[in-house]
Amino acid sequence: EAVVTNEFWYGDGPPTLGKSFTAAKTAERHADVVDLLQRAAETTEKAGDRKLSRVLWDLADKIYYCRPRARCGSLACPKCGRAFQRAKTAAQQTVILDLQKNRARKHLVFVSIIPKGMTYPPGSFSRIDIIKANRWLKDTLKPVGKRPILGSVDFGWESRRGGNYLQLHWHLAFWTSNPDNLEVKLKSLFQ
Repeated sequence: EAVVTNEFWYGDGPPTLGKSFTAAKTAERHADVVDLLQRAAETTEKAGDRKLSRVLWDLADKIYYCRPRARCGSLACPKCGRAFQRAKTAAQQTVILDLQKNRARKHLVFVSIIPKGMTYPPGSFSRIDIIKANRWLKDTLKPVGKRPILGSVDFGWESRRGGNYLQLHWHLAFWTSNPDNLEVKLKSLFQ
């Protein structure tokens, strides 16, 4: 709510996400995504899958009507996804600078955790339990010790292993005095 009600995150101020992620380029992607969803809805309806067609039309409408003072908040929306990313980037930069003051002798390391078992077939996105997945991650990371961890969950659309699927994964930042030891611990926890 703090992001979707604040138009600052939808503009081009700092933090920037690079030349490919300006507000103008995101508006172009927004139009492309809506067009893609509408064409997919028409195709699935012609193929006889009215249920999937309705879902695609609903998502296309939700994203299409994303406007100032009426943001949709969907991560499928390029405008809202970018706004969330900018807010997340700003928050993480602030926290990292603040934590760095008390951790002068520690290294900030970045880690991606991709659990092979957390894959989901097309059409199952709404049934993914993020709270349960985050709890699993937190419980699995307990042996690494108490330390500040920054990061976020993410999804990737993968076309491997004979099919298409969503791959749940995390991008994390850890403070550590011994990166090699942390790597050994993480590898032992995440085969």
